[in-house]
Amino acid sequence: MARSTYYYWINAFGREDKYTEIKSLIKEIFHTHKGRYRYRRITLELRNRGARINHKTVLRLMNELGLKSLVRFKQELEEYIHYYNHQRIKVKLKHTKISSADQGIGPHYYFLYSRNEE
Repeated sequence: MARSTYYYWINAFGREDKYTEIKSLIKEIFHTHKGRYRYRRITLELRNRGARINHKTVLRLMNELGLKSLVRFKQELEEYIHYYNHQRIKVKLKHTKISSADQGIGPHYYFLYSRNEE
């Protein structure tokens, strides 16, 4: 072990944590909002209370305290059909009925077309 590392740890062991006040504020904000606030909203609340702190520091302190938000992201549903390579179907024959159905098999879609002539 290097001499500088040894003395660094000896000196660091005696120091008090400079984030003790911030940690208590983070716990207070987290529990008053029933675990619904994530690190970004907690950062904004801390800034409203007059503390200057970065959001990455708040995230690190929350991880050290074991605070995790209960809110989960909702997965958005897609309401449109994916056209591969952004290709659309161009109809060259006029006065014909074209019906289509897209079948999803695994990760691929197969487009089935039938042309009905009258």
